[in-house]
Amino acid sequence: NLENLCDVMLTKLKVSTIFSKQILCQYIVLVNRRQVISILRFLSTQ
Repeated sequence: NLENLCDVMLTKLKVSTIFSKQILCQYIVLVNRRQVISILRFLSTQ
């Protein structure tokens, strides 16, 4: 689900501040799910 994707992305990006987490979570919820998965795949290859 989106909350799990959000957590994964935050972990990948090593986001530490609550403010940044809120913005990223809102972005993840707003964007297309396919885009989120693509971003996560890209991050996982870094």
